[in-house]
Amino acid sequence: MGAACGCAAATPVVTEVGCESYIGPSGVATKQGSSRKPNQDRYVIAPNVGGYEGAHLFCVFDGHGRQGHDVSSFLQHNYPRTLCQNSQFPKNPPKALSNACLSVNQALRNSSHDSEYSGSTGCIALIWQGKLYTANVGDSRAIAGVGSGRSARPVQLTKDQTVGNEKEKSRILAAGGRIKNNRVYCKDRDEPGLIPTRAFGDFSGVEAGVIAAPDVEVRPLDNMFKFLVIMSDGIWENVQASKICQHMEGSESRVSKACSAILDESERTVKSSSSRYPDDMTVVGVHLNNYMAHYESSKRAGPRGGYSSRKGSNTEVEDEGPELSSAEKIKMTIELCEQMVFQGAHPDDASDAVMGLSDDERLEVNIAMAGIKTVGVETWKDLYANKNPSEKKMGEKRRLSGVSAIGNSVDAAYDDHPMERTRSRSQSSGAQVAPRMSMSTRRQSTNINSMNKRRNSLPPMMSRRTSGTQSVTRTRRGSEKGAGMVRA
Repeated sequence: MGAACGCAAATPVVTEVGCESYIGPSGVATKQGSSRKPNQDRYVIAPNVGGYEGAHLFCVFDGHGRQGHDVSSFLQHNYPRTLCQNSQFPKNPPKALSNACLSVNQALRNSSHDSEYSGSTGCIALIWQGKLYTANVGDSRAIAGVGSGRSARPVQLTKDQTVGNEKEKSRILAAGGRIKNNRVYCKDRDEPGLIPTRAFGDFSGVEAGVIAAPDVEVRPLDNMFKFLVIMSDGIWENVQASKICQHMEGSESRVSKACSAILDESERTVKSSSSRYPDDMTVVGVHLNNYMAHYESSKRAGPRGGYSSRKGSNTEVEDEGPELSSAEKIKMTIELCEQMVFQGAHPDDASDAVMGLSDDERLEVNIAMAGIKTVGVETWKDLYANKNPSEKKMGEKRRLSGVSAIGNSVDAAYDDHPMERTRSRSQSSGAQVAPRMSMSTRRQSTNINSMNKRRNSLPPMMSRRTSGTQSVTRTRRGSEKGAGMVRA
């Protein structure tokens, strides 16, 4: 099964048959909500991502704002390669997923795309070595169908990051943001007016607390997990999760039709109510029926079996080394948090973005962050910039929206213009953003830049065609339009 990524204006569907990836069939349906603007949703289906057999990546990016389709296209083309080029992939998936979100957001800021008032949410799922990892930025959503027999109950895998989330609301207010009509605004001006509290892009909202750091969660998989569904808010706001499960159950041979049925039900709900907004709609469905059986047999085959090595090679996943001491973790975390504050995070939020610390370790980090507030954040930033001259330029001109674990540079060769731009005649007022960062419990250099050294051995993502099937549905006007490209 090759990687698929795409979008479309009508209701095109891409179907992938998961015979090579040993995971199960997957499919996607996507449709624009309004004829006055392009479809700003994008998706990624990338089995065996980065050449690692058994590492399966699925994403939905929901763009918003005048250039939201440019932002979501940038993420669609650059997030997979950024993930695979991260030094933590695949040995430490939570950290790799977080680092990739922050790195690609920095690359977006440094690109020519207008992302001050445009952005995208991102809902990302990675299946690797018997576990399901989700990284969520904003208010797109992932659910799983869990149960025995033919009936599966919905289990929500991600938390929506909006002001309806009390933790997110408190974080925005603590960062100096303002909330009005359930939207996020800067303290002194009526922008950006976002519904999500986290998003890629939307750099005008940095001082209001809008960040691109994801919430990362992990769940062990077993035979009770039947399928995975990732969707933009245009789907889950209009179709109950139980209905989505009903469409997905028993749809192994017709995943694309099940996704289309979910999309059509969402569209009917919107049309039946004048109070509902016709938003873009995207749903990705993945059956997990073959995954656990193949994973268990792969483990029995030994350490050089498919799920612990690069596809087509005997290169094993490198050892993470001995654990860090408590003092080393504190020192490393303080360095990381200082970098977060320099790039726009509030001192009170910095340590909360790092997981894996004990209460005593977190207390030491919080004391260091309190020292920044005592000096004054702006005064401290000037001192930090003088002490770290290599970061001064970015601190003045290219400040990152969110926390960063990689310093100034972005190693990946980013695709700055993934697709030809199209102008929108109306500006979307919605928006979304992101997750928590994971603290490594393994020994690494205290030089933050070393955390993301490029994996030179990894091939560039989506650079060559492989075999795969593409199903194209007809639009209501009868013309054929494809939803995406099937690539390696």
